[in-house]
Amino acid sequence: HPMSGLNNEQIGDKNYRSYSVVDQAMWLGNASMINSWRRKTLQLRPIRNGTFAGSLLTRLRVPFSYMWSPAFVPKPSDWPDFVRVVGAFSAHPVSKTDAANPANNEPRTPHNKALAPLMAWLEQGEPPIFIGFGSMVIKKPEA
Repeated sequence: HPMSGLNNEQIGDKNYRSYSVVDQAMWLGNASMINSWRRKTLQLRPIRNGTFAGSLLTRLRVPFSYMWSPAFVPKPSDWPDFVRVVGAFSAHPVSKTDAANPANNEPRTPHNKALAPLMAWLEQGEPPIFIGFGSMVIKKPEA
């Protein structure tokens, strides 16, 4: 697992097992928050910590989609069939005609007034480089 600290070139059992270990560690760090949400919002029972909950989604083969371009990072050949790389999502709907004809799928320019200051800033100079970590939470986005 990329977060395991193992050398990226290591293959075999150690690398394979690192995914379960990291999944379990991530679960243990988030279990109370997830279980609180399950009880209060979904009105479901909590998931017990002793049941290897970190690997629950993998064991149950719950479909999972990574939302990046497979041209950027293709799906590794050793990933299970229930995990897919599906491409980027867009806030702009794609018509059936556009979906059937990829030549029509040019980037769309946002026309939302809320994005006007951002678009003006972007047009002032060289395009910025953005590296995002999609799971990061911004506690005060208005700041």
